[in-house]
Amino acid sequence: MIEKKRRCAAFAVCGSFCTLEAALDAARALRGQGWELLPVMSFAAGQDTRFGRASGWRHQLEGLTGRPVLDTLQAVEPLGPRHLADALVIAPCTGATLARLAEGLSDTPVTLAAKSLLRAVPSSSLSRRTTGWALPGRTSPGSTSASTIILCLTGRMTLTPSPRASRHGSSCCPRRWKRRWKGGNYSRCCNVRVDERCLFRQGKVWYTKFIYEDLWRIDRMKKYIAALLTALLLLCTALSAGAVGPALTTTEAYCIIDADTGLVLAQQNMNEELHPASITKVMTLGLACQKAQGNWDGVKLTVSHEDVYSLAGTDSSHIALREGEEVPLQDALYGTMIASANDGANLLAEYFGGGTIEGGVAAMNAQVQALGLEHTHFANPHGISGNDHYTSCYDMAQILRWALTQPGFETIFTRLEMYTMAPTNVQPVTRYFSQQDKMRLSYSRYYIPAIRGSKIGYTNIARYSYVCLAEQNGVRLICVTMQSEMKTDKYNDVRTLLDYAFARYTGYTDLPSQGLTGEVEVVGGGGTLGKVTVTDPGVRLLLADGVTAGDVSASLELPERYVLGTSPEVYAVYTVNGGDKQESTSVRVPAVLTGLDALLEANAGRELDTASDVKPARTAGMLIAISLACTAAAACATLCVMRVMRLRKTKKQKPSQH
Repeated sequence: MIEKKRRCAAFAVCGSFCTLEAALDAARALRGQGWELLPVMSFAAGQDTRFGRASGWRHQLEGLTGRPVLDTLQAVEPLGPRHLADALVIAPCTGATLARLAEGLSDTPVTLAAKSLLRAVPSSSLSRRTTGWALPGRTSPGSTSASTIILCLTGRMTLTPSPRASRHGSSCCPRRWKRRWKGGNYSRCCNVRVDERCLFRQGKVWYTKFIYEDLWRIDRMKKYIAALLTALLLLCTALSAGAVGPALTTTEAYCIIDADTGLVLAQQNMNEELHPASITKVMTLGLACQKAQGNWDGVKLTVSHEDVYSLAGTDSSHIALREGEEVPLQDALYGTMIASANDGANLLAEYFGGGTIEGGVAAMNAQVQALGLEHTHFANPHGISGNDHYTSCYDMAQILRWALTQPGFETIFTRLEMYTMAPTNVQPVTRYFSQQDKMRLSYSRYYIPAIRGSKIGYTNIARYSYVCLAEQNGVRLICVTMQSEMKTDKYNDVRTLLDYAFARYTGYTDLPSQGLTGEVEVVGGGGTLGKVTVTDPGVRLLLADGVTAGDVSASLELPERYVLGTSPEVYAVYTVNGGDKQESTSVRVPAVLTGLDALLEANAGRELDTASDVKPARTAGMLIAISLACTAAAACATLCVMRVMRLRKTKKQKPSQH
């Protein structure tokens, strides 16, 4: 049991690891002033980081104070009721601890220590008075209220009053110098400021005194702030009537689609043609996975001269491939994905492009046409900006949706662990590829748990681009942002978009068939076989809260005829009329053909015309006539031009004959 001693303070440290050394210096200063210290550590402070191991910090703190660290709720709870401490010093005090204190939470040893000391304050001591910035008993004898809590946010800690404060006695500073923060629980006086951004940016010493009486003022101010925010929200809603989705100012374009159906959920300039940077590699990886079909074992690629030296002078990302190096296909895939290696992208382009990078680029553009994308053209497989290299947010979202269907792609795209590339015939070293997207790293301040896989991109022209697959509560989304001005803009905007989408789209709605029917003529063997029936199949759509099945209309998209042996181009089109709740857009799904088997069975013994073309003869004759007419017209035009040139030549020769 800890015995109470005169001038004893509880000294608590939180998880601001970069300032723990300064906190220990503050503890040494207190010990030098004659204070006995009770060490307290929060749960967050008991973690190993790059700034040091938790056991090392604990050992230093215990050696400095001569007491064991109190790191449990049970250990700190008696501080106030048993009057074990005169004051509590929290250094460093993190933003999370400040927020918990403001909300009255006591779920950590530090916040419970504050609550324990405040709970022991007699009612007579709950007045709003200050005693300077020294601990009780130093500058104001007789004032030993246990409610005194010093919060040291960063920097060195000085526990003596400022010159201005000492000049004005116990009130710290005169009224003309004293200002109260609007939240009510912080004092801003003399050289004391409470602004976390300035604290860390300027590296100065800021303190404040936390008084129990201020807690009720926080609740009152929260009501005022909530009313103000409500009014602002209503105003913004009125000004942006008809707008669907967040309006981003630091990002040029974005698009959010349902990963299952491709339905557009929110967008801004989604069809604008922009430089994509390294998100180009989504198409490169997708085509490589398509060719491999999941069979990676034993496949090795040989690095060509062009793979390496075509990137000379570009200052691009790479994995140091060398000409003649034999690289396993799996290593090339993960190196291109995780390390965003441009030389790896060249190697993959040769793999699915018939041995040349140009062939790979041609395959990429062919796949773009097959997907029906109108705002994309690739000039290289890696994403270095060029005039003829562009895409749009919508097109890139659809490219990722297609790539996710290729064998092995999702495994590569969602990998978070470090990948190790073994030595090769040329490189004797082991290469390590680690995740570069901070929004996927749990220790990063930008971490978003919903993101399962992502690809980042940057060039000076393209700025910051981003494409990701996110999943939450069974809802799978694809989000694309392009041309974010700064890296932090990209982080903040992606978070804004995903928070918006997951808050509004919480589940799927099953829409049954609406009974739409149509007929398509079937041709084959040079003749017409008959007609088949086409019906809408129903669909499972991701609808925003407040949008129902009644807001979705359906129609059929049918060709003139269906040629046997080809893919039937019959679709059901579902259009969402979401108004101001959801982006009004459509999605196409394959329709259902019925009666084809019966039609083929009925024509099994029928002798069909052996025409070379299944199109009507009238159409073929018309085409032939047009071709002959064009040929005749061209011949006539050629004869006329030759005639004119001959006449001009004759006129020039006449003067010389005289």
